[in-house]
Amino acid sequence: MKNKLLHKLFKSALLGCTFVGIIVSYSSCRKIRTTTVENLVAGNLKERISTEEITSTEKLVISGQLNGTDISLIREMTREGKLSQVDISETSIVSGGKPYYIGKGYASYRDTTKHYTHDNEIGEYMFSCCYNMKSIKLPKTIRKIQRYAFEICHITQITIPDSCEEVCQYAFTKCPELEHVKISAKVHYWGPTNCEECPSILSFEVDNNNQYYSSENGVLYSKDGSKIVKYPIGKKEKNFKLKTSLNTIGYSAFRDAQIKKIEIPETVTVIEDGAFTGCKELTDINIPSQISKIHDFTFAGCEKLESIMLPQGLEEIGDLAFGDCKSLKTIHIGEKIKKISSIAFSRGLLSLREYSVSPQNTFFTASDKMLMTKDKKTILAVPSLTDSIFYIQDGIENINGWAFSNTQNIKEIVFPKTLKEINSMAFSENKSLKVIQCPIEDATQLKIKGKLQLNKDCTWYIPSGKKSLYEQCDWWNKSWHIIEF
Repeated sequence: MKNKLLHKLFKSALLGCTFVGIIVSYSSCRKIRTTTVENLVAGNLKERISTEEITSTEKLVISGQLNGTDISLIREMTREGKLSQVDISETSIVSGGKPYYIGKGYASYRDTTKHYTHDNEIGEYMFSCCYNMKSIKLPKTIRKIQRYAFEICHITQITIPDSCEEVCQYAFTKCPELEHVKISAKVHYWGPTNCEECPSILSFEVDNNNQYYSSENGVLYSKDGSKIVKYPIGKKEKNFKLKTSLNTIGYSAFRDAQIKKIEIPETVTVIEDGAFTGCKELTDINIPSQISKIHDFTFAGCEKLESIMLPQGLEEIGDLAFGDCKSLKTIHIGEKIKKISSIAFSRGLLSLREYSVSPQNTFFTASDKMLMTKDKKTILAVPSLTDSIFYIQDGIENINGWAFSNTQNIKEIVFPKTLKEINSMAFSENKSLKVIQCPIEDATQLKIKGKLQLNKDCTWYIPSGKKSLYEQCDWWNKSWHIIEF
């Protein structure tokens, strides 16, 4: 009896395993629904495939010619149908047909620009937002891939055809699953913003015969290795040491990389705009002594960067060079710096305690931890960690634009009688500032460039009897309150 029961249990288990095995086998062998269209005449794709195939096709293979009418249908099949694999390698794209895409022009997102096909080009937005498309084989005849051609696509890899010479800015952007890019021999321009916001990108591979670009360990370089063009941000390495053959770090080269430490050789003389933008894990980096300019957005969004040693030869700091560096505690201005953008430190420096300046600098100085012009007449930037009541010292005549933008804890500011001018956005993003003490009697002599970005319920304490002078100023906001003293 016991043996029979064991035999039944064993048989049931065996049948269950067999059943599961059949399901797995069937699933792995399921054929992809493929539609093939040969020798297509441009504009006739809809006549060559049925309504049922439009909604059910998973792989589409076409030879012949494609115009805007055909591309529009392919877009529809990848967005509303099941189409995930597109093979148009044996086609050529020609001018003509209806627009394949309407909208997203350059003026604004409301723009209704109509996009038409052009001979041998992957046009702007041609395959953008084709959410179901996982792979595409491009025509062997294309010469150019335009901007935003594959914006917000789910392709996992892309091979640039041998005929292609130019891949424009943002051609591949916001592609969350893109991992590998193969660049062919004739490509002479690769837009430096390509593969931005592509968090899975692991490698670039360049044809050895390409005369303009090269790749090493998945990183994209110029042909001679003197410039790093793009680091694949999907790589998980925490430390990265740049080659000693390097002299330039390219535009947006490391944007959004997950690296914690980057070692830059002394051979580097140029770091271009946005080179390290969005490197949120970066805590350790050196700047070579020959760098003369920190370009726009270079370290913007490096949220964990607490300190940085600026080279003694540095002469210029660009727009938002350190914007949103939330952990940066001090900034030292060296003796040779002669130009600082008004918005170099204008946003998100929430931990900044002080600015310091070399005594030998002939353009800038620091006073009360503020950054000022050498003559101490203009406030350029105020650190975020300051007292809730801020007294501006006598002798100050000008407040620079964005000067108080980081000072989230200041609730009250006391102006000096010497103040003559306040530039636009001087108090922008300062939501806690509610009180202004202004001893200036003739407010009409106070020059305001642009608008004062103050809270609507801000209260001004002004000299007795001067209310009408303030209210007649063209910069005055009627929602502000006045208390005379």
